[in-house]
Amino acid sequence: MNSNVPGPFLVIFIVVFVSTAQCELQDRKQFICVHEMKTWPEARNYCRSRHTDLATVRSPKEAETLLQSIAQNSYTWQYWFGLHRDAADPSAWRWTELVEDPALAAPEPTHWLWSREPDGHNCTHVLLPSKQWESLMCSAHRYFFCRSRGGGGGGGGGVIHLVEKKMNWHAARRYCEQRNQSLATITAADAGGLPQDATITAWIGLYRDEDDEWKWAGKPQTGFRNWAPQHPDRQDCVHISRSPQDPSKFVWMTDRCQLRLFFLCYNEPLVLVRENKTWEEALASCRALAADHDAEPDAFRNHRYDLASLLSDSDYAYARTQIQSATTDEVWMGLRFLAGGWLWVNGDGVQHDGLPPHPEARRRCGALAKSGDDSWTIRDCSERRNFLCLQRT
Repeated sequence: MNSNVPGPFLVIFIVVFVSTAQCELQDRKQFICVHEMKTWPEARNYCRSRHTDLATVRSPKEAETLLQSIAQNSYTWQYWFGLHRDAADPSAWRWTELVEDPALAAPEPTHWLWSREPDGHNCTHVLLPSKQWESLMCSAHRYFFCRSRGGGGGGGGGVIHLVEKKMNWHAARRYCEQRNQSLATITAADAGGLPQDATITAWIGLYRDEDDEWKWAGKPQTGFRNWAPQHPDRQDCVHISRSPQDPSKFVWMTDRCQLRLFFLCYNEPLVLVRENKTWEEALASCRALAADHDAEPDAFRNHRYDLASLLSDSDYAYARTQIQSATTDEVWMGLRFLAGGWLWVNGDGVQHDGLPPHPEARRRCGALAKSGDDSWTIRDCSERRNFLCLQRT
């Protein structure tokens, strides 16, 4: 059998053929009330091990759906959910995410560009024309770099541009986010695109968090909020509660993260991963996502996610709405030419007239396009792009 894929991958792929069939993606985002008393960190870990994550509420419509779930399953109205204070900017609130934006991760060791060992300051600016980093007090006023969101560019995707307005680091971050951009990641891969003739210093998105680790500030705040009067206060975690003024309404309140409360999880069958990987790397990453046993993320009975198998027109329509925030124009899905035919990674056959019966040796992996009339594309499996994972049922 000439499959043009390495042996270890063949074993994994063939095992998938005996997996259970996938139902149509009918119930999209689902909320689950968990009546166990846990701290906020414990609740997050529980949700990630059994569902997708602590509940996120990004619109009034989702808030109404959440309320319906509580009303049907609850005898109390005090639940942790996934909002928490941002360690980089205490005035900002962020949602917990199963798949973190890669812009939030610490840079690779080869991308460290410090001019000297960082001192006690928590924010970073870049020195031009040397293009090296230095830590600096966050209250200092500097020009800054924003990065647009989207494909292309260096380490974080998108285009980097200099904003010639002097602000402190937190204000610069908010300025970028208000324009649907981020305070920029600046890595070795980006150095060639920085101004060559300027002699300035400018903020970038690298900061030191409360655990003394360096991270990128890449994720915008979400706009929908429903705070109770006098909230948020000094506490860092958020629960949903009956309003003291009107028990028929719900409000958001901050509290100590170590307080034990019931909590709300959610299930989202499709998870977009905004990291650029080859098709096989994407497959491995999906299978490692929220694995029950980290030591064996590829084991057939272990992994909870797989590259997405899209079996119906409604699946395609839903998936395309989910990938609009991808940083590449196409994302990998679980379609592969193997052993003389096109197959989904969940074992189902493929019904699509547009697939070539004898594709080129390297163009044997399926991708889903964000736009255009033909959402199916066949690409070189070694190319790198974002990918879509599907929760197994």
